[in-house]
Amino acid sequence: MISIVAIILVRNEDRFLDRVLHNIADFCDRIIVADNGSTDGTPAILNNWRANPKVEIHKIRNPSESHDLIAGLAGTPTWVFGVDGDELYDPAGLSRLRLNLLAGRHQDCWRLVGHSLRCEALNETNHSARGFMGPPSRTATKLYNFAAITSWRGCGQRLHGGHLVFRPGFSKDSLFRSFDRQDWDHSDFRCLHMAFVRRSSLQNSRITARPNVSESYAGGWRVMLRRFLTKLTGKPSASSYKRENYRQGPPVTINTRTFLS
Repeated sequence: MISIVAIILVRNEDRFLDRVLHNIADFCDRIIVADNGSTDGTPAILNNWRANPKVEIHKIRNPSESHDLIAGLAGTPTWVFGVDGDELYDPAGLSRLRLNLLAGRHQDCWRLVGHSLRCEALNETNHSARGFMGPPSRTATKLYNFAAITSWRGCGQRLHGGHLVFRPGFSKDSLFRSFDRQDWDHSDFRCLHMAFVRRSSLQNSRITARPNVSESYAGGWRVMLRRFLTKLTGKPSASSYKRENYRQGPPVTINTRTFLS
């Protein structure tokens, strides 16, 4: 029987996390949250979700532990949904997508890729957001068919890198790009990503594009220097990766009512 399991890696996400969880709750059969040392209001938000039987919460010390929580699903009829604490999905679109997945559609695919809007401004009063559409910017959506693989080990964080072994007939190129079939307004799989909007009450207001996990934990002298300066000054640096990859194409403004209802 096909199931849908979300894996959410969080660290100081108290501005949007509750909405993130609400928007995916009906889409998923199980929601696994890995909290990597949050010190803002994130633990309190997660505590409010403990009564939901779909949700399980884990405290981790290293991002790699987040992948360990779903590695055992390889080879099972499971769609694994990677979600971040600043990604708001359209619940109406996910409802349609769930029906298709449970009916067996896309079983010949390894990954589904949808639309993303990399937001640089959010107006909750006027139900609007401005940002950069993905594509042409890199998309944020991560939905994987774990029936297509026999194992996935050694990831630095959930669903990134590591050693992936595919079943015959599948490869990393076995993709379904929904944005080739549907435009943004009619997409079943679309995400409002707060890439350039503050995601934590503790976040420096002058630095909104927070470094992602790979930037924060990867090796190299640049990362070591960034960590040293952050510790020395108490002021985290902005993400160069996001500036380079999430600002492609012209800025657009969209209605956010379905994402924030």
